[in-house]
Amino acid sequence: MKRNLDHYIQSPGDAVAIVPLTRIDMPKNLSERSDLFECYPGSKILQASDFYKLLLCKNRSGILDTLGTLEANFLNSSILVMIPMKGVSLNNDEALDTLNDINALVKNFVSNLWLYRDNNVNSDAGYLLVDIGGQPIIHKNDMKLHFYNAEGKDEKTIAFNYKEIFSAASMASKSAQHYMADAKMAYQKPTKRVKGESRIDCFITWVIDARRQDDVLTRVATYVTALEALLSTSNAELSHQLSERVALLNPVADALSPRDAFAKMKKAYGFRSKALHGDTVKESDHDSLIATSRFLDQTCREFELSLLTNKDLRGRFQNNQSIDAFIQEALFD
Repeated sequence: MKRNLDHYIQSPGDAVAIVPLTRIDMPKNLSERSDLFECYPGSKILQASDFYKLLLCKNRSGILDTLGTLEANFLNSSILVMIPMKGVSLNNDEALDTLNDINALVKNFVSNLWLYRDNNVNSDAGYLLVDIGGQPIIHKNDMKLHFYNAEGKDEKTIAFNYKEIFSAASMASKSAQHYMADAKMAYQKPTKRVKGESRIDCFITWVIDARRQDDVLTRVATYVTALEALLSTSNAELSHQLSERVALLNPVADALSPRDAFAKMKKAYGFRSKALHGDTVKESDHDSLIATSRFLDQTCREFELSLLTNKDLRGRFQNNQSIDAFIQEALFD
């Protein structure tokens, strides 16, 4: 860490947002010349132990006194997202709104890492250090989302390479305004699933909800709902319709035959029915339940990645008519 806080905070309204990440490992040679987020020049991802280097500034003691030893040590032991900003309001409410926007951006970045592999990387409470000319002003908020892996656990540390980290950040930067507005709506409305929301956005919302579940049966049911939001066009024979369409359009077809995909979706729908109707799962079926969760996790990942990177494919998921036409082509062309 070559630059300390004095470099970033030189006048009133200058600020640095800091958001710690958990359960993530990354290369030690990430370039300090590379901005993490295109929409925030100077934004970086810092290694563990970089926080105390960042605090090699004239107000180090005041910052440590305000944070407290335990929080400072936690930040110094964490990989950090650091975002310098200009013109941040000194008003508490407005500053917290700014921090909420940053947290939404970082959570989107963390969510995008899932596109590369199953993980339980999370962002923790965010901090905003503003106008450190005398006594430091430090705002803090707590994140409400928490992700688990396909087994419903959050204890595994996952490594990501340079390309994966900056690709996930680039996608987050390009969709920053959308997800910041989405985060605000979550506080203002009883549901994000409102009329007019695109089918693809609904699918991604359900996928995010599935990843928040540590109960694997609930997770499986939510993943099935995500696939229904994306692929179903009627309420008739939903189990068969969804299983057939996942088998037909299966984005992991190279690794799984349509027959196997169909069978796995049928099993997934069976677990989903147990969840929605208050039934229970026998202990002898626990391994099958976890295997189903892994299958759905991978299937949803491949669908989402394909939709985010293929404009033509996104165009096929505009409405029921376009999806039915897509299915007909897949069946007969």
